[in-house]
Amino acid sequence: MTITAKMEKVLSVFSAFIARRLIALGFIEDELLNVVLFDGAYNQTLSVHAAIAARQHKRWGCILCKMLSWMVQKDHCEKTLADKPMSFFDCLRAFFWISLTFAAIGFVMFFFIRLLF
Repeated sequence: MTITAKMEKVLSVFSAFIARRLIALGFIEDELLNVVLFDGAYNQTLSVHAAIAARQHKRWGCILCKMLSWMVQKDHCEKTLADKPMSFFDCLRAFFWISLTFAAIGFVMFFFIRLLF
């Protein structure tokens, strides 16, 4: 086995390790947003909560499902209810938007705290 082949194998194992961790972190962030912002169940993702709300014709669920269909994947909420797996790139896209939401919340909280003190 050449050095290049060994390096490629190490990189593939390392990238798979990182990908699994990013996906797990994305699920943790997703469930945390669901609990904190939308008063959802602790073991339920925001997508599932929004899909259930959309089926009950709640406005916030319909709006959030449309946003997720645009940002993550087409018909994302319905696919999460049907337990259809997401592609790796859809997972990365979801992780990006969730992380961006956390950053925006942190940014707003930082400035509110600065205004108070």
